[in-house]
Amino acid sequence: MNSEQRKRIDPIIKTSILILFSTFFFLDYLSDVFGLIPRHFTWLPEVISIGFLIYIFWRLFEGKKLVPILNQTRWVLLFMAFTLFGIIINGVDLPVAAAGIRNNLKYLPLFFLPFFFKLDRAFIKKFLCFLFVLALVQLPVTIIQRIVYKTPSGDPVGGTLGAHSTGILSVFLTLCIAFWTANFIKTPLKPGLYILGFTGLIAPLGLSETKVSFFLLPVVFVCIFLFSTEKKKLLGKTLMVFICFVLGVFFTAKLHNYLYVEKSPDKTILKKPKTEKKEKVKEKHSKIPIEKYANPKLVFNLSYKRQTIRSGILNRIPQVLFAFDQIQKDPVHLLFGVGAGNASDSFFEPAQGKYYQKYGKLDIGNNLLSRLLWEYGLIGTLLFFFIFLFFFVKIWKLRKLDRIIGVTAFGFLVLIVIYSITSIYFNTMLINLFGYLFWFLGGYLIVGRNDI
Repeated sequence: MNSEQRKRIDPIIKTSILILFSTFFFLDYLSDVFGLIPRHFTWLPEVISIGFLIYIFWRLFEGKKLVPILNQTRWVLLFMAFTLFGIIINGVDLPVAAAGIRNNLKYLPLFFLPFFFKLDRAFIKKFLCFLFVLALVQLPVTIIQRIVYKTPSGDPVGGTLGAHSTGILSVFLTLCIAFWTANFIKTPLKPGLYILGFTGLIAPLGLSETKVSFFLLPVVFVCIFLFSTEKKKLLGKTLMVFICFVLGVFFTAKLHNYLYVEKSPDKTILKKPKTEKKEKVKEKHSKIPIEKYANPKLVFNLSYKRQTIRSGILNRIPQVLFAFDQIQKDPVHLLFGVGAGNASDSFFEPAQGKYYQKYGKLDIGNNLLSRLLWEYGLIGTLLFFFIFLFFFVKIWKLRKLDRIIGVTAFGFLVLIVIYSITSIYFNTMLINLFGYLFWFLGGYLIVGRNDI
């Protein structure tokens, strides 16, 4: 590619990346909440991703050297090949196979893009600032959703990510706190500005009822402490970060407890004659809705012993156990799974997997680990998490750099830990925001190893 072509393509690629990530913060909201746009408009990120794929093939035909790229991406390429292999040996129907490939591989053009298009540090800094601004926008939106609209529950409080996206919002804001803290530790960011940004990121967590954030925040701090270099030199900053995390968790817990409403039947009203059809419900503020989750026995009962939740679908850990119980009946399924898409739902009925049609009422594969076991078996599941480990090892040294690549690497290491933990919580890597973010930054940092 000559310099003139580069000048024309450069702003198009960079702008497209920013547009792609911005879509996650308003397309679903406009479609699901306001109904202003058709659901098909939410496919815009995939259209942009296909555009990147076309650009990658164009660069390949220009004679881009493949040997170094193949060497650095071999495990990702193996996962792609394993996806196709699982589909073939299981004889997955074409519409189902197409949906499975789309669900699992649609993010990969963002991973390969940095190998064919030079992403300078100035753009990555702009990209992280862009995400940080989008994260801060969630504070006024969640205030409106929870306080102005007087929502009795935090479940619908998903910011601009869409209705009932509290879990996604909480994980995203937790990741932003990790990157913001990494920036504070590795750059001369003023303490007052760090505290202000930290407050803006953590406050929405108290407006929702996603308990997982109160578990992830301590994990983030531990990771930041363990991953930091020159701890003695940065003792002052580390101490300030610790204080911010402690006060932040305390503040959000108090805010959560204040807003949390527990409904219980009014016993005095229940004594009225049976002609009263509807029972009135009184609202009372629960004093310890967060603190009670510090009880390991309660958490164990909620996550493991309680097989199904109120709606009748399988609980998270039972989903994993159910998936393993089903695939172990057949050695081929145990090792290679039932094929990508074969245990997944789809907007199009012909693309629904046959195992989802059979067990869909139990909402199978509703978290990443169970989905991988269903569709990739033991070998594919281990391969996928090995990619996490591969990225972690390859990027580990980059965290020492003081430039923006060091901040990005530091935050990305925490991101890998968070994604690994939340794989039992929901389909982390199949959520557009998280899937695209992981593969894009992963590709950039793998390429960035050449700058050491």
